[in-house]
Amino acid sequence: MVHDAHAPRDRTIAWTAWALYTLVVAIGVARGGMWLDEMQVWCLARDHHSVHDLLHALRNEGHPPLWPLLVHGLTLVTHHPLVMGVLHGLFAVVTAWLILFRAPWPILFRVLAVFGYFVLFEYAVIARNYGPGMCFLFIALLAHDTERPWTTMLALMALTMTHYWGIVVAGAWAITGTFQRGIDRAERVRLIAVLAVATCAFILAWPGDHLPYTPDVHRLSIATLPDEIGRMLGQLFLPFPDLARPRPWNTTWLNNTYPHINEMLGYFCLGLAIVCIRAERGGLVFFLLVILGTLAFPVLAPFQGLRYYGPILLGLLAVLWMRPTLVSGIRRIVILALFALQVPGALAMTWIGLRTPRSTAEQVVDWYLESRYKGLPIMVHPYQAAPAISGYLDRSVFCPATGSIVSYYSWTEPHYRLPPHELRRALVSSPYRNALLLADDPGLMDLANDTLSIVRIRGADQALIGSEELCVFLVGTRR
Repeated sequence: MVHDAHAPRDRTIAWTAWALYTLVVAIGVARGGMWLDEMQVWCLARDHHSVHDLLHALRNEGHPPLWPLLVHGLTLVTHHPLVMGVLHGLFAVVTAWLILFRAPWPILFRVLAVFGYFVLFEYAVIARNYGPGMCFLFIALLAHDTERPWTTMLALMALTMTHYWGIVVAGAWAITGTFQRGIDRAERVRLIAVLAVATCAFILAWPGDHLPYTPDVHRLSIATLPDEIGRMLGQLFLPFPDLARPRPWNTTWLNNTYPHINEMLGYFCLGLAIVCIRAERGGLVFFLLVILGTLAFPVLAPFQGLRYYGPILLGLLAVLWMRPTLVSGIRRIVILALFALQVPGALAMTWIGLRTPRSTAEQVVDWYLESRYKGLPIMVHPYQAAPAISGYLDRSVFCPATGSIVSYYSWTEPHYRLPPHELRRALVSSPYRNALLLADDPGLMDLANDTLSIVRIRGADQALIGSEELCVFLVGTRR
């Protein structure tokens, strides 16, 4: 079943698929309109001029520092945030090349793997630390395949420093490899070194302060846990967006329409994946560890995005890469079907993402810089839209929710939005007599009174994220 990398027909298909993938990612990066989770890293890296200060500022971000450090290097060269998206896109394009040209699978499976929901959309066009981690995972697989142990070790160490899921996958790899029979002493030392780095990455990622988002065992409800896991698995294996919703990102049609069927199919698909690899004990243990570690985060913390479940599929791909003989017979049909289910959702969400940006911050800033209001100060409400505006504007902005100048989000103060009476009071007491307010609520003109005038001067374009769909208001105070 191992493919012939030099077969002319396969190489033609692979080059065509890679060119199409690269084109889609390039357009997605150019048109995406980066939002809070992307721009948070950019603003942190831009506003801290030393590595020491940046590492201190990252103490509550909940992630290892490799991606912010890479972005920090970009900010030393340019202050245009598009370069961050380009760098992330390059990681995704390299990953696609590794899968299409070096993975030991039939060409159809390679193409399905590349055009899956997570590889094509979530971990490609959205500039977060998932993309670099995905790339380092497949570099480690290729190095392991070609018997380059030191490259494998370094790639796994880099993987641990990208994201929590990287810690889980690299740790599972090192644990299962350490107890493998016949392993030599040098390889065991390298795997223990990976575990040590994974432990350090976990310590670095753990928040320094108590946050509302910190994983907490008290969120665990035994009564609802089977339903929760089934919902996550259903969204993982059947990630077709709910097109009936105005903002379909992070939704799935089956979960919104038939939640119980979604849960049952989620468990069914997971059972099929486990049955397909049950003969390979080391691979099965690795896969189960990846499942448990990946699902622990959304179970214990209030994060429910589809991107948190995707590493389970990457773990399955890792097993199939290391044991390509598993892709044979009836198992080949089952595995092909599991990954074919990813493609419709990937194509649908990619098409929506190419037409509708995640945030309108870039459009608003471009309009502001060309308008007659350019000299006015900018206020942003709600708080989570501030990093995107600050990133594209290349300076801090005033946030009524905090009463201060901000450029990135402080997770210790999750002031998403103020009630109307508090927002009116914050606008009246702001340091500006006249300013532009960028907000996601078109009804803010109702806040006007004898001391506050509010005029809407620009409507909001459609965005995939409601809090990033910004109108522009001219705000004046009579003091």
